[in-house]
Amino acid sequence: MCPSPSPTCESLTRSRFSAYGLTPGDREASSLVRAFEIDADLTDAGLWMIARGERSALELYAATPSFRYTRLDLDDEGASGEGAVDGETAVRLAEGWLNQFGAEPDPSLRYRTQGKPILHSVTNHEVLISERERREPRSMIVGTDVNYAFEYDGLPLLGSGAKAKISIHPTSAVSNAYRFARNLDPVGTTTIRSTDELLERFAGSHLFADVTDETARARVDSVRFGWLTLPPTEHMNVLLPAIEVRGSLATEAQTYDFIKYVAAARADEAEEKAKWRLNARPGLLIA
Repeated sequence: MCPSPSPTCESLTRSRFSAYGLTPGDREASSLVRAFEIDADLTDAGLWMIARGERSALELYAATPSFRYTRLDLDDEGASGEGAVDGETAVRLAEGWLNQFGAEPDPSLRYRTQGKPILHSVTNHEVLISERERREPRSMIVGTDVNYAFEYDGLPLLGSGAKAKISIHPTSAVSNAYRFARNLDPVGTTTIRSTDELLERFAGSHLFADVTDETARARVDSVRFGWLTLPPTEHMNVLLPAIEVRGSLATEAQTYDFIKYVAAARADEAEEKAKWRLNARPGLLIA
């Protein structure tokens, strides 16, 4: 049974979904450096290409069309905190930045190839400042973080490989930001396991291998079906359909929260076995 209400139960009323391959980004690294007006050459740092100028720096990921941007000339601790922008203004500025510097350079293609941004949260960025005359450190708001998740074809992109954060400085400038992305390309369809089967696989996973009903209690807070994306430093050949299960496990010693992913693709048909062999399931995925 799914928690109620559950988007997963609604999503899995059908058994076949589109399958998506992943392709490298088309945007040249040098063009993105120019777009950010960074007067520096790119250097190869293995997992990243880095351009570092006097005012700002840009890290471009080798495995995915993802990047991280940092302003070097804005002093967080020097900000008064009194002029921090309000949430509505921060969202407006973040959306403008995301539209201008999205990993896909053509706005008409961006949502079709990389997913649609969904506003997740707006939070204050605080730092603690220790001062000689004060016993306790002083808290100061030095920026406003606007966080985005992404969805594709009405379903969420799960995991750490598809998200964005834009930090707005009290001066209204973008002080730092990242955009983690994947380029999606439809490659056919895949068969999905039933909701009951997926939850049975979760209940039989290693998470509960050493506990019993007498020694532990598990609580499931949410279940979502979507596409699992790996961190932006890791290569993927195809998107992995999965359910994300969030909750907590209380034992006699401690209580801790968990986020687990269960593989949703039914890879028992010959053609699907061949398809999914191309993309080894990562360790964080319950088979």
